[in-house]
Amino acid sequence: MGERGLERVPKGAANGTIQINGANQRVVVKLNTFNPAEPSLENLNGFVEGEGYVSIEPEHFTRKLDAGLNRWIRIPDYGPHFVGDAGDPAGGGSKRNSWYEFTQA
Repeated sequence: MGERGLERVPKGAANGTIQINGANQRVVVKLNTFNPAEPSLENLNGFVEGEGYVSIEPEHFTRKLDAGLNRWIRIPDYGPHFVGDAGDPAGGGSKRNSWYEFTQA
């Protein structure tokens, strides 16, 4: 189904099956879906929880607040994904991230 057909997934939590036919075989796959009513894709600003986690790489922040010479800089070829950043938060520069959580603790 991919992105096409997302409008057919009911809002909220649901379960169902899909049937895959090919090579003279039929496979039925059970699935669970979660299609939240809010935030909509059009209104989304920030990151979204998936299976209890929010993963934010250093250079993909929601908002960066530099303060004079205190700022965050990108460090190429550093870290597990070959990019990192450094800053002096004590000096006044900061990063902020927004995210949506769906799992309740």
